Amino acid sequence: MWWPAAGEAAFEGRWVAFPGVWLLVAGVGVGGFLWQRGRGDAATGMRHRRLLALAGWLTLWVALDWPVGALAAGHLLTVRATQYLVLTFVSVPSFLLGLRATRATAPSPASRTAGALSHPAVALPLFAITLALTHFPRVVDAVTPHAPGVLAVDLAWLAAATVFWWRIVGPEPDARRLPYLGAMVYLVVPFLLTKAPGLVFAFRDDPLYASFAMSPPTFGLGHGVDQQIAGFLLWFVGSVMVVTALGVLFFRWQAEDRRMGTSDSLALPVDPRALALLFAAPGAWSTLEAVVAGLAEALPGGTHGAELAFAYRERPGEDTVTQVILELRIALDAERERALERRIDRLVSESLGRLPPAERVAVTSRFAFRVVTYGTRVS
Repeated sequence: MWWPAAGEAAFEGRWVAFPGVWLLVAGVGVGGFLWQRGRGDAATGMRHRRLLALAGWLTLWVALDWPVGALAAGHLLTVRATQYLVLTFVSVPSFLLGLRATRATAPSPASRTAGALSHPAVALPLFAITLALTHFPRVVDAVTPHAPGVLAVDLAWLAAATVFWWRIVGPEPDARRLPYLGAMVYLVVPFLLTKAPGLVFAFRDDPLYASFAMSPPTFGLGHGVDQQIAGFLLWFVGSVMVVTALGVLFFRWQAEDRRMGTSDSLALPVDPRALALLFAAPGAWSTLEAVVAGLAEALPGGTHGAELAFAYRERPGEDTVTQVILELRIALDAERERALERRIDRLVSESLGRLPPAERVAVTSRFAFRVVTYGTRVS
């Protein structure tokens, strides 16, 4: 079989190849790689993001491939419930968190489409309908014996989860995501919805799905007990996953709110590596000083919590160059961010214009400036 499907035979421990799973997982990995390459200067903390994307990709593979995929297709309802929870609450949000965010520019047609599909008025009904249909007995019994049917269910789970999580952790600027308070209210819905099938599974003695009942007991686990454990997983473990997400959102909200109330700190951070790299390029340090000196006048009035930090990126070419990026972290909306970036670009251009051509090329390859906004989700 090219994709896991239910059968009346007992589950055997022999490895089975599922090429369809490999193609899907490979496609997701290639898509994520191309997305990252197309947005090489859009985000900081790339090691952290790579680990999140890798975690999402690996859990996707484990949840779909043998043996989890085979067991979930028609042998153990416990594994099917686990598969749903992992795909919906671990793989998709982790992978989305690992993608670099786009810049806060005018939305592209693709961004507008993603925004429309992920609007709560669309995403919540889609999530609820997908959950209900993919756990409805007649639907499950009709699709699980066939590989295309199981594939359709898996894709439906992934699509609904992607649309659901997009406005919370998707690769959009914070200004286009749900505010923290709205996101926390939004997350209450899956907290409640997963309890519905969990209740049915937990308090029903006879098997709900004929396709699972036809399979001989796996690992000595009776169908009734298997179904009740699956109900516990959907009821309790699913709730824990959502509560964890709520906790993360709350503490991020608290941290950003506290940071917005602090005074500005535009002193250059002490970073030996940055200093060494900047001193290695003639004119880089004088350019940095000129930009920092002009920042106080460039900042819009009424801002709080602005600070400077260094970041790095590798610029490939004939000789790979490590570029130092001076980041201004500030609480601004998208329009004021663009205005500030234009003023800073003028500062950098004026500073570079005072350098000899050779030094100008060296500084451009070694030094860059970036505005990183936060606080747009605090509401």
